[in-house]
Amino acid sequence: MRHPTETCRRRRRRLSTAVLFLAAVVLAPGRAGSAGTAAAIDLTRLPRSPGAEAYYHFSMAKLAQQRQDFGAAVSFLKEAAKVDPGSAVIRAELAATFLRVRDYPAAEQAAREALDLDSGNGLAHRVLAQLYYSRARRGMDAEENTRRAMEELEASMSGDERDDPDTLLTLGRFYYDSGEYQKSVESLRRFAEVQANPSPSSLFLLSRALMQLELYDDAEQVLRQILSAAPDWLQVLEMLVRVTRVQGEFEETIEPLQRILQIQGGDAATYNQLGDAYFRTGRYTEAVEMFEMASRENPKSPYSLYYLGLSQERLEHLPEARETFTRLLESDPENVDVLFRLARLDEREGANRSAIAHYRRLVAALEKIEDRSDPRRRDIDTFCGRVGVLLLEAGRYDDAVSQVSRCMERSREAAASLHLLMVRTLLFDGKGEKALGQARRSARIFPDQPRFLTLEAEVMLQIGRERQAEERLAALLDRAPVAGDDDSTGADPGVEGSQDDGVVRMPVFVSDAYFNAGALAERRGDLERAERFLAKAIEINPENGPALNYLGYLWADAGRKLDAAIDLLHRAIALDPDNGAYLDSLGWAYYRVGRHEEARKQLRKAIERMGADPTIQEHLGDLEAATGNLGAAVEYWRRALELAPDEPEALQEKIRQHRKDE
Repeated sequence: MRHPTETCRRRRRRLSTAVLFLAAVVLAPGRAGSAGTAAAIDLTRLPRSPGAEAYYHFSMAKLAQQRQDFGAAVSFLKEAAKVDPGSAVIRAELAATFLRVRDYPAAEQAAREALDLDSGNGLAHRVLAQLYYSRARRGMDAEENTRRAMEELEASMSGDERDDPDTLLTLGRFYYDSGEYQKSVESLRRFAEVQANPSPSSLFLLSRALMQLELYDDAEQVLRQILSAAPDWLQVLEMLVRVTRVQGEFEETIEPLQRILQIQGGDAATYNQLGDAYFRTGRYTEAVEMFEMASRENPKSPYSLYYLGLSQERLEHLPEARETFTRLLESDPENVDVLFRLARLDEREGANRSAIAHYRRLVAALEKIEDRSDPRRRDIDTFCGRVGVLLLEAGRYDDAVSQVSRCMERSREAAASLHLLMVRTLLFDGKGEKALGQARRSARIFPDQPRFLTLEAEVMLQIGRERQAEERLAALLDRAPVAGDDDSTGADPGVEGSQDDGVVRMPVFVSDAYFNAGALAERRGDLERAERFLAKAIEINPENGPALNYLGYLWADAGRKLDAAIDLLHRAIALDPDNGAYLDSLGWAYYRVGRHEEARKQLRKAIERMGADPTIQEHLGDLEAATGNLGAAVEYWRRALELAPDEPEALQEKIRQHRKDE
């Protein structure tokens, strides 16, 4: 049997720590001849060196720390410091352990003693940094203590500890909390580089710092990296939703939001966010489902109800949209957005009386907005005038004149649109001389707006002073430069309302004057003058789409010049291919010449764009009746009746005649 001391020497050559050396001595077998029993070793008689004893206490302290017995660790480290008072490492470890047991004065003292021995001791600097930062967070001279914490951390990053992961991570946190996001990102990125498997929490902090710097692409990449390891981390999913929304990537928000719903179940906020993502990506059916669920969670949520109504409107579920907006209006009767939506729905459904009521409530609500700089107040004149237009369309001319007069009185600034509307309203009311006087006054109020240059002559056309009107309009045309003239180079057509702009675009304004005169003449039943004025409008401006359509439809409806009518309507559609009114006119012209399949094609395209239009519904009914499909014809006529047509009696007669034929 080997001598115990020989065994110890062999073990000392293999083992690196004094604590293992001492353990080997304690556990060594006894001498030969001890009758098979282990002889006790008197440790007090073993030779000791100060370094070995200090290392023993230091090692025992580390073991105590592993057991979370920090009180014992403090005791061992104090003993180690007594044995080896010149060790900065022991003093720094003692400072860190004092910090763990919240003996802050002792921690600071030990850290400073360590730095007196070794000014580059990183652990001591980190202890002081945490002490300063703790004081800052408790409101103790926050700015100064935060600054000193940063200095200590930066001082700790010297030599071999420059890439110490703990220091980099702590520094990243401190920089983030102090608002130095660029430095935080630099520290945390370096931490992620030197750490083989950076923790998800450190990556999450990095993503937050990137968000603060508006580096959204980088933040999104880091968040997705976290989710690859922790797919159910709610905070990360929520942050990913925020990042993608900020970038306008609403399609990218859908998957994380769906995951959030799977993990935690539904709540109004998540339903609203997912509904918003569906709405913005055009998935209105899914949006309706989400907003309905959100409104069930919170029945009085204005956001849920408003966007539910918008989604229903986009799906053409107009009765449902009306019901939703009405519910919202019950709890917020002066909600201007909802009043506007309801008024628009009324107009689409031909419910002018209801539209007028909603527009009037809308104007009253806008006038109550006290903040004069609120941009919504600029719409008061528009919506007030819209009531006048609806009254005009309903044939209530006196009411329309009174309405527009009130709008002009309440308007704080002269609104050109209201002046134009007043002239139109007076003309429709048969008050031609008053309209002429209003046109002259308006021209004086708006001398630099090109539209008013032709207004007086336009009124003259409409009240029978044609020769005088045409002379004035011809004089205005003479002022317009011909393409290629040197005079045209000085004009700037991009400046709306400038005199030069008016000169360059004068043919357009003169053409519009003839168009308006023709339209009014047709409404009054004077078809000869209507055709003449409309033809003149097209002659002056061959790209006047409304005039091309109006004259083409007028001829088609009268069964005259049908080939010419079709040609005009093709020209109008070439200018505006998606205009439902133009498509309806062409379909009607084809119907009148017996080209039924072409008529059906155009009318169906028109109804796709203007489904809630009684005229198109009636035209399709007439077409189906002409081709023998009487059941479909009656269905279209009934739909037209529901949309408040101009001549409901004629439609009712068609339906009665069909029943008689059956």
